[in-house]
Amino acid sequence: MKAILLTLISLSFNLFSFSQCDSINMTIVPIHPHCHGWTSGSIAVNVTGANGAAHITIKDANGIQVLFACSPNILTAGWYYCEVTDNNGCYLIDSVLLIDPPEMFVDLTITPPSSLNACDGVAVVDSVHNAIGNYSNIYYGWDPGGPGGIGETVKSDLCNAFYQLEIIDNYGCSITTSFASGSANLVEVEEPKWSIYPNPANNRLKVEFPSLRKRQINIYALSGELLIAGSNLKVNYIAIDISLLADGLYILEVVDKDKSMRQQFIKY
Repeated sequence: MKAILLTLISLSFNLFSFSQCDSINMTIVPIHPHCHGWTSGSIAVNVTGANGAAHITIKDANGIQVLFACSPNILTAGWYYCEVTDNNGCYLIDSVLLIDPPEMFVDLTITPPSSLNACDGVAVVDSVHNAIGNYSNIYYGWDPGGPGGIGETVKSDLCNAFYQLEIIDNYGCSITTSFASGSANLVEVEEPKWSIYPNPANNRLKVEFPSLRKRQINIYALSGELLIAGSNLKVNYIAIDISLLADGLYILEVVDKDKSMRQQFIKY
């Protein structure tokens, strides 16, 4: 009799637990990141039918728990898994995908300067793709030299140099693009074949030429600031110490007689 009674109690408990687990429901409401690459996504989890308090955890695609909360709001795009456990140990899991919006990009038309030393080039923004909000309220910041402001889609007085354009839409999404004003990326001299290596470089940047004659080698920031001024040396090979430069993009200038050529390199 005791054995039969224990069996009935056990069966009753199992039926009760199954019924309670079967009644749990979870609703997930995703809010996708507002800008490309932002950590502004969130997940709202609503649980019904749990026995007592529901314990909710949210994990990313690598199984790392991102937050002990029902509504984390610092999430990047990707898959997330929501797990719910109630007081009876009933368990429920569901998944949701946060989608990264497309990145903004810009179409530029560049009219290069009329000569190496002229500053009469023009850059015009033809269109900005994937911007959010009113197109006419987009902010454009040109560097160096400005202008900067809403609707400033034209940069005139371009010299042979490198420039940056920052674009910010109505929501605060932004991109920064770099461009050379036509011939600034490589201005040919009588001897166009020269090489820099390694690129990217860490401590030393090497420059090699096919012939031996006097040249001056300078390094500039993208803003146009002269960072390293070289002497006018008769060389066909030189190694430049760049260990004190911060990581980033720079311009190497080779001055050969009255002409120059420039090329970008990366310091890491």
